Amino acid sequence: MKKITLALLVVVFLTSCAGWGTKTYEFSTFTMKYPASWKSMAEISPTYKKGQEYMWLHINEDFSLTSAKKEGDPGIYLTVSARAHGDNLTFSYWTYATVADYTRNLNQVPVTVGGVDGVMYHYDREWEGQWYQFQDYWFNYQMLSYFLSFRAENLADYQSEIDLILESFTLKEWDPFAKQ
Repeated sequence: MKKITLALLVVVFLTSCAGWGTKTYEFSTFTMKYPASWKSMAEISPTYKKGQEYMWLHINEDFSLTSAKKEGDPGIYLTVSARAHGDNLTFSYWTYATVADYTRNLNQVPVTVGGVDGVMYHYDREWEGQWYQFQDYWFNYQMLSYFLSFRAENLADYQSEIDLILESFTLKEWDPFAKQ
C-alpha cells in the first residue's frame, strides 16, 4: 500500500510540475503555451514596434516572442498575426511570390493547427545578410485568418518548442460583435 501511495504522490508531483516550464498566452480568439524563458520582442528590443509589416509578407504582426536574450541574438522567433478573413491560400501564394528573389527551398504542405486545416510553408530566407529557416502556418477559423511564423538559423534545434506551441494552440469561439 505504501508503494502505491508513493507512486501516486510522485505522479501527482510530476504532473503539477509539468506546467512550470511554460507560460500561456491568452488572446481573445486563441490560447497557446510557450517556454517560460521566452520574452516578447517588446521586452528585449527598444526599437520594436508592434503592428509593423512582417518580413515584407504583406501582413502586420500582432506580437512576436523569442528565445533570444536581446535583439539580434540567435534563437527562435515566433510571430503571430490574425487578420480579417480572406482567401488565405490565394493570399499566401501571392505573398511568397513577391519575395521569391529572397527565398530558396520553398515547400508547402497541408497541416492542422488547433484542429483547423491549413497550410505550412517551409523555406530559407535571407534577411539583413543572414539566411534563416522559416516555417509559416496559415489557416482560417471563423472570421479570421491566422499566420504563425517560426524563424531561426536552424529550426531543428527548436523542434520541441515548436511542437509545444503548435500542440497547445487552441482556438476559442469568438463573437466579433460581443462587447470586449
